[in-house]
Amino acid sequence: MTNATNLSVPRILLNHLKSKKHKKKKVKKNLMNFLQKENELKEKCLFCRESFEKVKEIMNHMQLEHSFFIPDEKFCFDKKGLMKYLKEKVFEEGVCI
Repeated sequence: MTNATNLSVPRILLNHLKSKKHKKKKVKKNLMNFLQKENELKEKCLFCRESFEKVKEIMNHMQLEHSFFIPDEKFCFDKKGLMKYLKEKVFEEGVCI
């Protein structure tokens, strides 16, 4: 009976590795690793991944290159927080902006 159990374990494992649930977890883990590395680096564009030193530079770049802008920007007091929120939405939750 132990031989049958030992033989079925690899098959079960292989089936799991092929499953959608495993692939989804793997993708999420890769995204989390990517985001951790992102936080250690400079600020990056949401669209083309170009690096910038300051949030203001990113905002200018995204407006000129990607036509992305903040309506009524003068009322946005935390642009860095907004960028962090947008990164979470795009990269963690897969939301289109």
